[in-house]
Amino acid sequence: MPTTGGSKTPIKHKGETAAIIVCWLLGNGCLFSWNSMLTIEDYFVYLFPVNGELPFSLCLMLFGIILSYAL
Repeated sequence: MPTTGGSKTPIKHKGETAAIIVCWLLGNGCLFSWNSMLTIEDYFVYLFPVNGELPFSLCLMLFGIILSYAL
């Protein structure tokens, strides 16, 4: 670990805490969006218990995912 001169105290990098917080927030944002994409089918099955509505809702989900990646 780098130290200042001959002392044993470590160097404190400026902005290290802010960088850790930003990385934590971005990581949580990725995990939450990935979780929502994996569990959306369960939500639609719960929301529309009739089998005729499920393909329509899944097509809407697919269109939303494609549109979000296109932008």
